[in-house]
This record gives sequence, C-alpha cells and structure tokens, in this order.
Amino acid sequence: MKVEKFNLAWLVLTYACNNKCRWCYASSNDYLLMKNKIFPKDKQEPTLNLLKELGINRITLIGGEPSLYPSLDLLVSAVSKRQMTPGIVTNGRKFENAEFVRGLRDAGLAYATFSIEGSSPKIHDYTTQCDGSWSQAMQGISNCLNLGLRVTVNTNISSINKHDLKNTLDTLKDVGVNQVSFNSCGICLSSDQNNQFILSPIDYAKYFEEVFLYSKKIGIKTRLITPLPRCNFKIMGQLKSDKAIPGGPCHIVTGRNFVVDYNGDILPCTHFSGYPLFNLFDGDNILSRERFLQLYNSGDALEFRERMARFPSIKCTDCKENCTGG
Repeated sequence: MKVEKFNLAWLVLTYACNNKCRWCYASSNDYLLMKNKIFPKDKQEPTLNLLKELGINRITLIGGEPSLYPSLDLLVSAVSKRQMTPGIVTNGRKFENAEFVRGLRDAGLAYATFSIEGSSPKIHDYTTQCDGSWSQAMQGISNCLNLGLRVTVNTNISSINKHDLKNTLDTLKDVGVNQVSFNSCGICLSSDQNNQFILSPIDYAKYFEEVFLYSKKIGIKTRLITPLPRCNFKIMGQLKSDKAIPGGPCHIVTGRNFVVDYNGDILPCTHFSGYPLFNLFDGDNILSRERFLQLYNSGDALEFRERMARFPSIKCTDCKENCTGG
C-alpha cells in the first residue's frame, strides 16, 4: 500500500511526565529513565519543514507530557507559521496556570485534548499516582475554555474506570466540555507490567455503548477512537449515524498518519515506541522528502502495513464492515 499523501503527524516532545499513569505506553513511572528522552531543539526547524513538504496539515504534540518541553510556545509558533495546525494532548496540570495557557494560545495553539481518567480525584489521581492532578487538570480545562481554545477530553477505558464513565461525562459537562473521546487502554509493547489494566475488545465495546447511550441523554458528543471489531457492537446503526466510531480501519493500516518520536524514529503508533519503521535523522541532517517516501513505501514500513491489513479471523473475509477486524 503506497502512501504519498498524509494527514496528521504526532510529534513526541519528551517522555518526561509529571504523572505516573499506571498503564502508560511511555512507562513514565520511571522518571529517571525518561527525563532525558527529549526532542532536540536543533532538529525542530528541519523536521517541521519536512512535515510541511509531506503535506501534513495538523501536528499534535504529545509525550510523556508535552507541556514540560522547554519553550513550548516557540515550537507551537513555528508549527503555526508553516500553516500547519498545532494541537496538544496533555494531562493538563501545567494548564492550571492561565498565563501559560494564554502564551500557547497567542502562539497559535488551536486545540488541547485533556486526558481525564475519572469523575473525581479518587479515580483520576489513583490512575495518575499523583495527588492533585485531577484538580489541576480541571482548572486547566476551565482556563482553556475561558481563553477561547477548543477543548476536547480523552478518557482511556480501563479496568480502573470502567464503572465511572457516565459520572465522568456528568463532571465534564458541568465544566463546559461538549466533546469526549474514548480510547481502549491498549497493549503496551515497551512495558508489559502496564498491561494488567486492559480489557477484552468485547468489554470495550460494551462499556463504550453504555456511555454512548448515556451521552445522548445528557447532550454531549462522544466518539470511540480505538478501532474495534464492529461485530462486537449491538447498536451499530446508531453508532454509525452519530459518527461515534472510526470510519474505517486503524491508521496503522492506511499509513496516512504517523508518529515522529523524540529521537527521530518513525512509528506507526505511539504503542510501538522502541519499534521504529525507520529513523528520520540522517546524522546532523533530516531525510529529504524523496528519501522519506522511499523508506515509507518499502522494506519494513511497507511490510508492516501489509501485515496489519490482513484479516485477523476467517469470519472477517466476507464481512461488509470496513474495520479490518478492528
């Protein structure tokens, strides 16, 4: 599957984090190991130039916790000046400072997605293993909304919060959030100890359907980010009509989105940290557009997409749903 046109790139700025989420793919609970994993400043300009040449129209800054990256406002401005839309996925703790938020907004930040893992400190702070993290994030959401930034929330469905999802929607609606996305707490390749909180695809479908139906009652928009086998859902018609589930297979199959890791590794998804398709950095330089496309459409990168495009079960062969088995 040859790819020459891209949509979105995730840029990992740092693996340092001021939370210690129990299931995190970044394994941020080992701060001493992660704190030096940071995107080098001398690679900012050439990397952004290449992403622009590749036709990327949206860059989402991630981590670790990207708000810990030094001079974040300058990087946001550099993205915006290249007419690419900058956004951020954050735990929201630094956003408690309204002036910090104002600086990012003035630099051109278009949207912020907050990771909220529960309706109260009891569940959220238990997940992050950091007391006060829920209160700081909720204040951060209020600051963003007050300053006119577009805000969404992402919640990872896990064994910790599976019975708290409706309460979480109530809490978020009360502070003015009108759009919440859900991920399934996925398998972490870099740290197997973080996989004890995952659920089965059938359970993920069940819990999302429950929270989706509830969201309809209270007037808040919800959608599922993680592609799951559509045969696991019982109300597929409603989910489709509300565009509450992915419109096709995971982006790792199509290859239209990718991750630039802090060290230049090109990853199909954040869950593949440490398992790159190839590396963007060419010594002191950055790969050219032509070389990037050559590597992206051959060798390991092409083989990976071809393997991911295979049906996981024989029952998928004649299925009309466009999910590639999830």
